[in-house]
Amino acid sequence: MVFGSAKDAQKFRAADASDVLAKGALKQVDTYGDGVVLQDTQGHVNTMFTINNVAVDIRTGIAEKAPGDGVKDIKKVADAVVAKSKAK
Repeated sequence: MVFGSAKDAQKFRAADASDVLAKGALKQVDTYGDGVVLQDTQGHVNTMFTINNVAVDIRTGIAEKAPGDGVKDIKKVADAVVAKSKAK
């Protein structure tokens, strides 16, 4: 989602993450940039962060071969999104 300012995007991202966490299915397992990485016990992984005035929400699902594989995977995806946003 695109907002008028970076601060507005960060406020939305924080509220959105809080709402998801309050529902209890996902737990915060890490951070990414100014955001969070959430995961459940079934391999669903979600990261919420901002790039300037854009709130980014990425969701994946993988079969983990080892604990933490889902977090590593979503961070690679997020890194690619951030890199693409900076490409000219």
